[in-house]
Amino acid sequence: MPTLTNIALMSPDWSWWRFGTPKPRTLPVHEILFVITGELPICFAGVWQQLKPSQGVAVRSGTPRATRCSGREDLTFFVLQWQGDFPPLSSPHTIDDRSGRCQLLLNWLLDLSHHGAGAVERRMRGHLLNTLLLDLQPRPTPPVDDPLLRVRRFLDDHFHRPISLIDTLPYSGVSKDRTIRLFRARFGTTPHQYLLTKRVDAAVRLLRASRLPLPTIALQTGFSSVLHLGRAVRRSTGRHLRAWRQAGSTPPV
Repeated sequence: MPTLTNIALMSPDWSWWRFGTPKPRTLPVHEILFVITGELPICFAGVWQQLKPSQGVAVRSGTPRATRCSGREDLTFFVLQWQGDFPPLSSPHTIDDRSGRCQLLLNWLLDLSHHGAGAVERRMRGHLLNTLLLDLQPRPTPPVDDPLLRVRRFLDDHFHRPISLIDTLPYSGVSKDRTIRLFRARFGTTPHQYLLTKRVDAAVRLLRASRLPLPTIALQTGFSSVLHLGRAVRRSTGRHLRAWRQAGSTPPV
């Protein structure tokens, strides 16, 4: 599991900031820069680009780059550093956080960094960081010819992300309503219900097999909040989250 080494919310009071490569005999440190407000110019291999709000980059250790901060008061951005594996991505990898999930994870990581350095806090930070890095990985097109199988494979592979029926339309090749009708005729359930079942099953397994905090389980199984998770689990299984957490020896749903 990756290890968080540093996270900070920055507001520039300097005109030039240059990232260096790791010192000799130290472990590689990878980084994420993520803009909250304002614009952050950043350079890779002599090419400048502007990072705007809800945009960022993930950078592999040792990648030469530089950042020029304008000093404007409205510029704030996250700097996150970790050790361990870098996701199977090009470096730099551009982040476009349309759903707001990346910023939510970064805020939680920052909040956890201010609440102790014990074993429990380190595990929680590690799980949240792992969830963030999983979200950065590309979403490959399933190598099947059947459009409905492509839709189901997409739901199977990405149920832990904040996806919806709209995201399946490129795989079905038909309209939203027709996708629902064809999927239900083929598999006996709607895409939404299939996705919800996958998420609830995964959440129940984590509740029974781990001591992860409820917000972490919600994030890792595609739910927007603990409230959303609790309602979905209760409606699908008839049991509350606490009951599943205490039922470690019962068969999974």
